[in-house]
Amino acid sequence: MKSLLAIGALLFAAAFARASEEANRAGGGSLEELRAVLDLEPQQFTRIQGLFRDADNDLQRLRDTARSRNAAVPIDQLIAWQDAFRQKVKDVLHPNQLSAYETWLEKKRRLGDEYDKALFGIPNCTEVKLKLSLSGDSLEKLQKIADQSVIDIRKKLVELRTAGTAVGAIGDAVNELRKDAVKKMGDAVGATERLKFTGYLKTWVKVPAEKLSRSELDHLDHVMKGLELADGAQSDRAQTLVAAILWHLEENANLRRGLGKELLMTLLQKRPEAEVWTAMYEYGTLFDIHNRRLKGLRDDLKAALPTKQIAKLVADGVLE
Repeated sequence: MKSLLAIGALLFAAAFARASEEANRAGGGSLEELRAVLDLEPQQFTRIQGLFRDADNDLQRLRDTARSRNAAVPIDQLIAWQDAFRQKVKDVLHPNQLSAYETWLEKKRRLGDEYDKALFGIPNCTEVKLKLSLSGDSLEKLQKIADQSVIDIRKKLVELRTAGTAVGAIGDAVNELRKDAVKKMGDAVGATERLKFTGYLKTWVKVPAEKLSRSELDHLDHVMKGLELADGAQSDRAQTLVAAILWHLEENANLRRGLGKELLMTLLQKRPEAEVWTAMYEYGTLFDIHNRRLKGLRDDLKAALPTKQIAKLVADGVLE
């Protein structure tokens, strides 16, 4: 019996593997993900499975046509392909599932925008949710303010760059918009949760070296001593970069523990399977933000130091 179950599981997994990553992204998730999030009936699952295969075939035809012209598929055709695919999925769903599908697509769109918020220095609402467990109402208010702030900052950047404004003045203008966004977010949180949120902000505004744990501060000290940098300016620059790298690595380690605990509790408490996917995407979004920042910081550090010091940093786990 166990062997039959194992074979069934492999066949089940193989069915999902037929859908490409492009189809998964365009459809709003993998087949297993949508089954869990939308609570699909067996007949619906089978129909949507066919839609995924059709979407892959349609995309391949678009690519073949473009390749015959030595060109890439135009973006408007890709958008039309995605819209048509999603509409076909919607046509299979019941009204309550349709609402859940729209909510799921919007959630993933928002998660995709979280990196820009981090880049512009706006509190990350996904991180706030995972660290503070604020009410849904407060989180929705924070999300709307953060979304609008990114729009305002992008608009201001275009205006100032078009006008030929100096880089320093652009930075000052963006910083004012960022501070205004943070203030609005603090004001929007309910009175009972405001203390928790303002406490989070006090840590959030600190530089990485001030947020390191005791053990990582010791690690930073060890790394800097090993570099033996005589130049004061070079040493200060290197320490700033190393501290930031260690902080991002430490945050990733904390996230791994948090995700593990969240998934374990979801299974032990037999929560809906949709919560597993929600946790994986939320934590995954934060992993992505830290990893993208890590790449930039590591590139900067490699460019700032000679080969001997780079080798030491690799040995210490700061560089890869």
